[in-house]
Amino acid sequence: ISQDRIFSLFEDDQQRLWIGTRRGLNVLDLRTDKVHRIKMPADVNMKQQVVYGITQATKARLWVATSAGLMLFDPANKQFTKWQPEPSVRADFVGEVRAILRDKSAGIWIGQASTIAHINADGQLLEHFKSTQHQDSKTLQDSQALVRSLAFDNQGQLWVGLTGGLRIWRVHQQAALAV
Repeated sequence: ISQDRIFSLFEDDQQRLWIGTRRGLNVLDLRTDKVHRIKMPADVNMKQQVVYGITQATKARLWVATSAGLMLFDPANKQFTKWQPEPSVRADFVGEVRAILRDKSAGIWIGQASTIAHINADGQLLEHFKSTQHQDSKTLQDSQALVRSLAFDNQGQLWVGLTGGLRIWRVHQQAALAV
């Protein structure tokens, strides 16, 4: 594999284990035990090749959370496409995508710096909010508000692991409400 430091693993429905490392994406064919390195886009430098998370997009594509942002990967063509929100909110989506979580409707939730976003299966931004959004009397400094992990519980609450603690949001349809 491209590097020994592993950040993420994802098994797809074709018996392939996708491996995210400090130096890019790899795939292990579980039927043949062969590993293949996936070439990262030319505009992604060495420091931006960290793959923090991988999940299914459509049946034939994967979402890849990287230190260069969120990317859509097409294994058939070995092509990465960088996901970009519309220009009016682009400033909220700078930096590493450290957390990615697929939801029941085939959309994803991501954590990018201190932004939490919900993106549908077509790649459209449905909503986004800051982890610093007022929740209680505890104010977080920017360095404490970086999103590191996401999880849903069985009540539909979105748990957000931050560099400075834990926050929980109730997610109703397309609105996120602080708990």
